[in-house]
Amino acid sequence: MGQIQVMSEALANQIAAGEVVERPASCVKELVENSLDAGAKTLVVQLEEGGIKRIRVQDDGHGMDEDDLRLAFARHASSKVKSSRDLFRIGTLGFRGEALASIAAVARVSLQSRMAGSEQGYGITVEGSTTKSPVTPVGMPVGTIIEVADLFFNTPARLKYLRTVQTEQARCVEVVQKAALSRPDVRMRVLVDGHVLFQTTGTGNPQNVLATLYGVGEAGQFLRVEGQTPDYRVLGYIGRPTQARSNRTHANLFVNQRPIRNIAVHQAVAAGYGQRLMVNKQPIYALYIDLDPGLVDVNIHPHKSEVRFSEERDLTQLVQTIVRKALDEAFLVPTARFSNPTSRAEQTPRPVQTGLGIIAKSPWHDGSRPEGGNPANKAEAKPQEANRPEANLQRDEAVQSEHSRGPSTQTSGSSYAARPPQPGISLQGVQSRPSAIGSRSTNVPGAAQQVKYPAGSRSLSPEVLETMYGTEGASEIHVRERPVDRDDVALATEDAALATEDAALATEDAALATEDAGPASEGAQLIQAEAAPAPTREGWRLRPIGQTLGMYILADDGEDLYIIDQHAAHERVLYERFTKQMAARSAHSIELLTPLTFHLSPGDAAVLTQHIDVLAEMGLSFEPFGGYSFMLRSIPLVWDGLNPTALAEDLVSSLAEDARAVDVKGALKERIILRACKAAIKANHRLSDMEMRALIDAFSDLDDPFHCPHGRPVFVRLTSRDLEKEFRRIV
Repeated sequence: MGQIQVMSEALANQIAAGEVVERPASCVKELVENSLDAGAKTLVVQLEEGGIKRIRVQDDGHGMDEDDLRLAFARHASSKVKSSRDLFRIGTLGFRGEALASIAAVARVSLQSRMAGSEQGYGITVEGSTTKSPVTPVGMPVGTIIEVADLFFNTPARLKYLRTVQTEQARCVEVVQKAALSRPDVRMRVLVDGHVLFQTTGTGNPQNVLATLYGVGEAGQFLRVEGQTPDYRVLGYIGRPTQARSNRTHANLFVNQRPIRNIAVHQAVAAGYGQRLMVNKQPIYALYIDLDPGLVDVNIHPHKSEVRFSEERDLTQLVQTIVRKALDEAFLVPTARFSNPTSRAEQTPRPVQTGLGIIAKSPWHDGSRPEGGNPANKAEAKPQEANRPEANLQRDEAVQSEHSRGPSTQTSGSSYAARPPQPGISLQGVQSRPSAIGSRSTNVPGAAQQVKYPAGSRSLSPEVLETMYGTEGASEIHVRERPVDRDDVALATEDAALATEDAALATEDAALATEDAGPASEGAQLIQAEAAPAPTREGWRLRPIGQTLGMYILADDGEDLYIIDQHAAHERVLYERFTKQMAARSAHSIELLTPLTFHLSPGDAAVLTQHIDVLAEMGLSFEPFGGYSFMLRSIPLVWDGLNPTALAEDLVSSLAEDARAVDVKGALKERIILRACKAAIKANHRLSDMEMRALIDAFSDLDDPFHCPHGRPVFVRLTSRDLEKEFRRIV
């Protein structure tokens, strides 16, 4: 007798359930997808003990009749696929006909459904693939109600390896949140142990769902993106660089309203951000891709969470283009906010940690909470403080590259004021352009004198200054400024004071009128945030005020106050100047008096030989020196004054890694330019007024003056309204 036998139906179902039902969140996903495919406009999910004890999903879809109910739990029974041709144009979330049969194999399932126009509904109960109660008439509203109880009751091994109740609950809520983002036109609600944890309004506006997930304030900062090709149409919202997260769980991608993961599209989004993202930070976004179902294969993953595009390169290029365009057009200066911990604790709804790390608002907006509420995630709510934009901003400002700090000095307030200016790298010889807001030049004593340098600092050659700031900026060594008429200063000061007072009174009247109008709802606030005109770069110019803490420049644009990181700003200037020279193939080089010799491994020598001409275009002239040795005779001009040996060794050691990049030339350029940024002025170096003005003028006209090459913000903004509120000039 042979050893091969046909499995029983119950055993086959239990094995198949291992692929479909991994945890309670898997059940929630399949049941929610069935409801959406049934045309539901309202969907309610109830969980007990994280979905392990009970999952109940109710919708108002078109329902099923008596005959459909009998076949609902049969394996490979589906109303969504009729023939093999339908597999090439799948337009529904489900199509395999395995979900209900797999769930019923490892749980106790009760299903009730009623079609529109029918006087009554029908119900059936299945336990472990065995029908316990046949189809019977029941009274119920139009739609479907399915209840899954005691998940994995007959597979204790699976039950044993489930996570904690809090973790499983978070995974289930995450599934519904993804579904809510994919279908903002459907009203969804999640109840945990009888309390509403998450709900949406079903207005059809994705930004309203984002506001529910992330808060009105943060969702209002998202940038809208949109673009299309003959095959694809992409629209959605992307977060600003300061809203970036440390993982990819906030990357929301939807293809024909199906939540998916796709590494190529995610990399395209990140490439669109470019250097605006800090290292190890991931963008936050919600992108909706619409395309012909025939151009995508959704039947490649057991959980249907991954798809394959027929023209993936066209899609990634489109995504990268629209993301970069939105960021280029946006005014990306981070706004610093004053915060009151006491008032925030009183006003902010209690956050709830979900699997996505999303802060979902608590339904008890008045601060109260019913007795016996779910204690889950109390300990996890506090760390989410770091996800707020203010906390991200403070954290980003605190991050400093190892090479960004000069020799630190510890001084008291009195001795610091008496200490003479100590600029680190001379910016003299850079002629300041007049400010666009009409600020007067001040006659600073000693401004036209030769600047003294502290120990270890150096002066730059005119050629290097020309590389950094252009021909016009480095044309003169001394800048003469006309004396200021004291009467003019007094009149200007008086006029400014009167104008400020008038503006404050007008602002106060507007605030009182707003208060009389009554508080606006969250939706209204979001609409106002969308309608408010965002700042633009047109005609935007900063006027330096002074320097503080040895590393920040204070400036204003006539309306707001700006705090500028001098090292990050100078890094950006160097980066864009040298990038443009590279693009024009006009990178100047410096001949070394004593050539440097490098002895390489056979593999590194082969890579260097292959790219020796590309490196020569960038100012690095290598020559073979016998065997696996090479001689370096010239370096890029912007490396002048740095340690060429260390920089060249780092470049050669990373050459093999750069050679594996898709764009080898681009990778090499990027590494050379980033090494050149070591020439930027450091922290704890004092700058003269002329040097501050020259630096501000230099980066104000850059393509991206908002971020250094490493993704950190160059400056932050304090709005005049925030300052007036802090000084109680407005209420």
